[in-house]
Amino acid sequence: MAVTQQATVTAHLAAYASEIAFAHLPAEVVHAAKRAILDSMGCSIGGSRTEPGRLLLEFFQEIGGRPEAPVLASGVPLPLLHAAHVNAALANVLDVDDALADGHLGATVVPPAVAAAGRCPTRGRDLIAAVTAGYEVSARIGMAIKPSPERFRLVRGLGTFQVFGAASAVGRIIGLGRDAMLSAFGIAGANAPVPSVYKEGYDERPMAWVKNNFGWSAEGGVLGVLLAARGFRGQRSFLDGDRGFWRMAGSDRCDFEIMAGGLGQTYHLVNNSFKPYTCCRYHHAVLDAVGDIMGAHRLSADQVQSVHVRSIWRISEHMNYRPQDVIDAQFSLPYQVAGKVLGRTDRFDWMLTTSLSDPDLLRMADRVTYEEDEEHERLFQTVRQCGATVTIRTPRGEFTATVPHAWGSPPRPISDADLERKFVHLAGPVLGDDRARGVAALVWRLESVGDVRQALGDILGWDGTAA
Repeated sequence: MAVTQQATVTAHLAAYASEIAFAHLPAEVVHAAKRAILDSMGCSIGGSRTEPGRLLLEFFQEIGGRPEAPVLASGVPLPLLHAAHVNAALANVLDVDDALADGHLGATVVPPAVAAAGRCPTRGRDLIAAVTAGYEVSARIGMAIKPSPERFRLVRGLGTFQVFGAASAVGRIIGLGRDAMLSAFGIAGANAPVPSVYKEGYDERPMAWVKNNFGWSAEGGVLGVLLAARGFRGQRSFLDGDRGFWRMAGSDRCDFEIMAGGLGQTYHLVNNSFKPYTCCRYHHAVLDAVGDIMGAHRLSADQVQSVHVRSIWRISEHMNYRPQDVIDAQFSLPYQVAGKVLGRTDRFDWMLTTSLSDPDLLRMADRVTYEEDEEHERLFQTVRQCGATVTIRTPRGEFTATVPHAWGSPPRPISDADLERKFVHLAGPVLGDDRARGVAALVWRLESVGDVRQALGDILGWDGTAA
């Protein structure tokens, strides 16, 4: 779809989101959507085991309200707005959720979409189409409004643009037409959270638990859909022109062709990245390089005298040597490297079962240093390649490894089997391993499921949550 006038961009995206059909999706896109659904559900369920997750669950359960849609981690039915908020916020708590278009799109697409599918009978193929729409709209807006490198160092907000992914996915499930979807976009955009990432802990530690504010982003998207469905009018060209959403989001540039070009022909969802570590994606190539060196040279932790990291500029803000909680630790490169050297990071819940004051971890963390690497930074800014070079000093000498692409990124994809193991590892302690495997099996055959709510309820013991 060629975009010839700026004023048509919002209309193009709204029409796409409202009219996307499962029958027109390529097989690889369907499979990518199922992988995304499985992963995001696991992240949301696993996030309930953290202290921030527990507080969110308690708060929204105390508020109560009309029992419309289930919280994935508990099965407790809440109003759709609140279920979407909780499910989305929990998906990002462990920071093990997917990565695409410099965001974590799954957290604001899959959890609210599954919540909406828990509100009314929804075919599996319609959930797949809705999730695809959410990813495509969210990814395109995120890439189109990405600031210049100079501006990027000052302003960043993921939940800001991801509000449109939530609106697209839930609007498709509820069945909004293109005119109503236009209004939903306008309402959702007006409720988008401010681009607050850099004020969530980078200026002072510890990191704030609101993180990317994905709960509010999901709720804002759903609110737009529910109001638009009732005829509430939203601004119909919210993304367009020189005073469009990109300005509101704090960017200094916008490419409207990226935003709406190739809709229905090019799918960004197939380039989704999945995380094998519970930490910021910027750390993953570093941890891979540490693992490569340790394995190739058969090093034990007691042989590691120092670890020097060369990577992108953003890591300079992650050199916190004494994280105060699990959220803080996700953005502490020294702590993550120490965990990798000591063999802790193979478990997704390692930071939930390890004391932050573990003396072995802290001693190893103190041996980690960092410097910005111009080439890695150039590749990050131009082609979003987040690589790293690591040198480990030992009594036997120094060993260096460079990892241009982290495991889980498109050039080094995680297999379906590994993704399912991740899901069971995250969801099993909450649901039980057998139920977790049952959910995974359901997702892999999702296109044949007649009613997602009923099928999930049969596995998880839900007693019916429809309004």
